[in-house]
Amino acid sequence: MIKVLKTIGPERFCGIVSDNTGNTRVARATVVKEFSWIINLVDAPHHLQLMLKDIGNLPYFKKTIDCCRQMVKFFRKSSHANAHLRERRKDLNIKTGLTSFGKTLFSTAFHENFVDGFANGAFSAKLEELLTHSTVSDVYVFWLATLAELHDIITDPHVPMPNGVHEDIRCIANFRWKAMIEQAPRDVYHTGFILDPCYRKSDILLQANANPLAIPPMRLGPSRQVPASTVNLPDPVRQAGRFLLDLLRIEYNDRKAPICGLREDVAVELLKAQVGKYYRGEAPFDCPVTPEEGPHEWWEKLNQDCSEVTQPIAQLATFVMGLTPNSMSDEHTKVSMLVRLAQIQQWEKNENLSTRKVRCPTVRFRNLNFALRMQQNRPARDPKRDVGHEDESADEAESDSSADSEGELNYDGLNNEDANGATRDLWGASQPT
Repeated sequence: MIKVLKTIGPERFCGIVSDNTGNTRVARATVVKEFSWIINLVDAPHHLQLMLKDIGNLPYFKKTIDCCRQMVKFFRKSSHANAHLRERRKDLNIKTGLTSFGKTLFSTAFHENFVDGFANGAFSAKLEELLTHSTVSDVYVFWLATLAELHDIITDPHVPMPNGVHEDIRCIANFRWKAMIEQAPRDVYHTGFILDPCYRKSDILLQANANPLAIPPMRLGPSRQVPASTVNLPDPVRQAGRFLLDLLRIEYNDRKAPICGLREDVAVELLKAQVGKYYRGEAPFDCPVTPEEGPHEWWEKLNQDCSEVTQPIAQLATFVMGLTPNSMSDEHTKVSMLVRLAQIQQWEKNENLSTRKVRCPTVRFRNLNFALRMQQNRPARDPKRDVGHEDESADEAESDSSADSEGELNYDGLNNEDANGATRDLWGASQPT
């Protein structure tokens, strides 16, 4: 993988993302150790699937899941029942039927149809946009929405679940949240949420912990002193500012790429001031977000200005919001993409063949006399037969040349045949056939 990165250019990459298996985790760590500016990301859909899998494996849900499995199996085996199900779906305008279980499909323990209020075109379009153009901010928002929904379920008095199941769900969700967001190799999801101009004034930033299922810890002793320069900024904003300072130092020390010609000490002071201006919505960070643009496009417009008014925070934010936080493009590659990749591979092979030196067949010294005798013993052509048959003569000449080349290619064998059909060994002794 490092060889491929060096061939393309490691400066062209800003992040690496994969699932959390052993070999892929080691590969990500190796790449990040070699190129420190590449951000290490865990695939968000895989991690969310692990949380749903752990919840589905609780003994309390086993009976329900087994019933769903039997129902799906019955309709898959019975064509008569499946036909009646299709008719009822048409009557109720339900487009999606029962989904079969699969280990490679995320969270297919059972399929639940959307209610009429959710099954509209706007919701489907927004969901498709989230899956195809997602950012690290979208991952943070999606996880917050998932945990908030779990919180509503376990705190609803009308949901008949024991308190032990509530606590098991809380423990599973908190464990996966910490592994995905709080204990990530880089604090990129939290920073991306703050750098999204749509959420910089969110009430979540005023809370000590954004996780609705988290239990607030108890603090003993005096409170921690906050520097006067950042007293007006919430703790999550200061945390995002420290992450941006780390990226800035990597740009100058490891990547050797100064931002807009600024010195490192000047860039650090400008970044500290720009984080506060951005959070308070001061100029030039007060421009609204249009419906046609996302957070990445919003920062790209500011990044076009190379002055000290918007730099270095604009370039760092464009870097963060340009990350692809999932590996779904690798998991679900379209057929058209596979065709293009095959065409590129064939073109690359043809280019290598065109520049490769052509090796002509050679005759070994020990078989040289035998080859000369074959040329001398070949019967001569009849000139009368060739008159008026130029095309046939040309064809025969081609066949003779091909026969010569085939004969030359067989000189390395253990035994060769001469023109009279006798077999000769490597030392020229004739043997009867």
